[in-house]
Amino acid sequence: MTNVTRWVADIRAPLSVKVQGAFVLIIVVVLATALVSFSTIGRVEREAQELHRVDTAVALLRGDLQYAIVAQQHLASMMLLTGDEVYYGKLVAERARFLDALAQLGTHGVPESEVGRLRAAFDRYRRASEATVEATRAGARERAQRIYLRQEHLIARDIDAMIQPLLAKAQSRREATLTRMTRDQTYTNVTMAVLFLLAIGLAVTLGSLLARSIVHPIRRVDATLERIASGEFASVDGVVSRDELGSLTIHVNRMRERLEDVSARERQADARLQEQVESLRRTQEQLAQAEKLSALGHLVAGVAHELNNPLTAILGFAHLLGQRPGVEGDARKELDVIEEQAARAGRIVRNLLLFARSQGPERVPTSLNDVIAKAVELKRYQLTVDTIDIDCILDPSLPITALDPAQMQQVFLNLLNNAHDALRAGGHGCLTIRTSWDRVADRVVAEVADDGPGIPADLLPRIFDPFFTTKDVGDGTGLGLSICHGIVAEHGGSITVESRPGEGTTFTISLPVVLHALTLDAEALPGVYVGAH
Repeated sequence: MTNVTRWVADIRAPLSVKVQGAFVLIIVVVLATALVSFSTIGRVEREAQELHRVDTAVALLRGDLQYAIVAQQHLASMMLLTGDEVYYGKLVAERARFLDALAQLGTHGVPESEVGRLRAAFDRYRRASEATVEATRAGARERAQRIYLRQEHLIARDIDAMIQPLLAKAQSRREATLTRMTRDQTYTNVTMAVLFLLAIGLAVTLGSLLARSIVHPIRRVDATLERIASGEFASVDGVVSRDELGSLTIHVNRMRERLEDVSARERQADARLQEQVESLRRTQEQLAQAEKLSALGHLVAGVAHELNNPLTAILGFAHLLGQRPGVEGDARKELDVIEEQAARAGRIVRNLLLFARSQGPERVPTSLNDVIAKAVELKRYQLTVDTIDIDCILDPSLPITALDPAQMQQVFLNLLNNAHDALRAGGHGCLTIRTSWDRVADRVVAEVADDGPGIPADLLPRIFDPFFTTKDVGDGTGLGLSICHGIVAEHGGSITVESRPGEGTTFTISLPVVLHALTLDAEALPGVYVGAH
């Protein structure tokens, strides 16, 4: 194909002549197809006429001759029994019908000799039938019955025996004609299909040649002009035509060289300007981030002061109530829950301070499975009410590691709350929590996945930014995932997210396994990374 394309391109002729030559080839193939079609149609018509003659002969033998003989015997017997002249009139009509059908057989392929034999046999049958009628009219019924049984009936059987071979031959001719018609039709269809495919192949080949020798070069020139207009001074390559396209290519390449020389200094100036604009943009982003963090520090300090006093009162009174005598059973358990949750709320307030300043978490040997189980237990009722299924697949071989249980519980509660909000909007859903141990990297991994609506791709890079939220106004502050990111980073771990709109979201938390030098001060832990915001 490449060689043919080059041959077409090397032809020194205008484009219009090349296109006209291609159309002439296509027209020749179409005319050949038409000639073959007319020839095969004529042959099929002749065979159809032959089939019509054979069908007519079969109809005459079966529908007229056989029926007429049977009808004549029936009418003769009825006249013999009743003597009614009405049957004789019908008998004469059936004789005429038989003779008329016999006369038509010669024109539909039945040999004249066979027609003559049938006519002679019918003459004998008619004389015997007339003798039966005459005897019946004379009142000689016994003689009439003898003539009917010994002559008329036997001759009718002979006539039927003569018709059967002729009918078999006619049907055989019909089958042979149908076979020829089917074969010719198949040959016609195959021939037409081959010619049609040849025409299509030729059209596709010529179209491909035209596309390669005309359309493709024009597209290359057009694409080069678009690149030049966008500032990329490229040249037209691969066009070797010796017609108008070749001349156009030469002029475009010359224009490209001149424009490239003129715009070289302008591109250098634009590059310097872009560098300055980019530097200014980065500076503005850093200032905006610093301003947000400063505002967040003031907000955290205010929240801590406002919440600390009521939490202290709740914790104190719960402790005093627990010291009273007679507080046992369910009341004791409920007071313990109040104390535990109030203490956890106090730690959450302190966690807000972690976002404003770097502060090490209180790490103790803890099972990550236990932390997740407690977080799930706190959310299970709400999830059940909203018809959200939760599936915990916790690896029992997960090792103990150094972490702050309250902070990590807050991380998983935030992730569960976000998944809950996403699934609740749809009315139902499934939430899956899975833990595993990466023995090669010596890290524990937790995945929190939901089958909710997912997060748009353009928002994924911003979900860990402070004050960024996709919820409605009043439903979220945009701090949850920022705090989660900070807590995980303080533990020397990482948190990532994968999401596709309509398929759900998966948060993956990876924490190092730390089994030595566990203290209350994270900065005293060798090998534990304390992150900064």
